[in-house]
Amino acid sequence: MTSAQSLRGVTLLELMVALAIVATLATMAAPSFQNFLIRNSTAAIANEFTGSVLRARNAAVSRNMCTVMCRSNDTEAATPQCAGAKGDWQSGWMIFLNRGCDAIVTAPALDQIVDVVSATKPEFSLASDKTTTTDYIVFSPTGYSRASNAGGYGLRYRDETRASNRRICLNALGQVFTIDFTGSCL
Repeated sequence: MTSAQSLRGVTLLELMVALAIVATLATMAAPSFQNFLIRNSTAAIANEFTGSVLRARNAAVSRNMCTVMCRSNDTEAATPQCAGAKGDWQSGWMIFLNRGCDAIVTAPALDQIVDVVSATKPEFSLASDKTTTTDYIVFSPTGYSRASNAGGYGLRYRDETRASNRRICLNALGQVFTIDFTGSCL
């Protein structure tokens, strides 16, 4: 065997076949990878919202005063405010202490703000199931939520029907849990 034969490399045909196989595998894996990313993003948003509800409840109990969680359209502002009437929570939300135990306060003082969460990904929607109430969640100093707050919050990807869509439920005891989107909280 000569030294020229031992240094033999890959032919162009072999390289093209290998690239064709890799491209075929990547094409087959792309939809699964996209679904994986959507499922993970859905879980992350659901966990962030659920964590915020629990943080608001914990603040109410530990500080022995009412706490409000509300939608906020401008979470980047120096003094964030509640957005008010019904809408999509994906724009962001805030938690603040409310000594008066009412949902009328929409612009709390900075020292009353417990947490502010920025907007979620725009391709997701997170909306209350209720059509007649404003989007506030109020916790009493005992950790109970107001009966008007009990219900669900639907989390969907681009208004599509997907197995990864979720419903986040809140009951009057202040407990929060996540179920399949097609399920009922009550």
